[in-house]
Amino acid sequence: MLLPLPNSLTFAEIALSDAAAVTIDRAAAKEVLDWSDAGPHPVFADVPEERTTITIARDLIRGDLSAPAPGQLGELTFLFSAAGANSDAARKRFTAACVVRDVRHELLPARPAARQLITLLPISPDGAQDPITITDA
Repeated sequence: MLLPLPNSLTFAEIALSDAAAVTIDRAAAKEVLDWSDAGPHPVFADVPEERTTITIARDLIRGDLSAPAPGQLGELTFLFSAAGANSDAARKRFTAACVVRDVRHELLPARPAARQLITLLPISPDGAQDPITITDA
């Protein structure tokens, strides 16, 4: 899921301004496949465990000393409206308890001069619930 230009983005009470986008990716962490003797294709497939990853892309002009650090635990919260960054139409609030996996920087050939990428691993409260809560804002 690609969410361009989120509003009011915070992690562990750190305001992360200038967010260009937030992406939410979901991938299989464990796959179960079974084949029959009838042919080469699986007859059963399941994904009993999945991994969700959230990446925040921020445009930077200079370094940010308040950026989160790997291993830091905190709550991520931001607002997003499909109608645009300045619209309240269909605005949603995204919330997730997360751990920072990494913080990387890329130099860009155009302005702004750099992009910061913060990768977070959201944590489910009980292992069964989705780790990301989406509500009306």
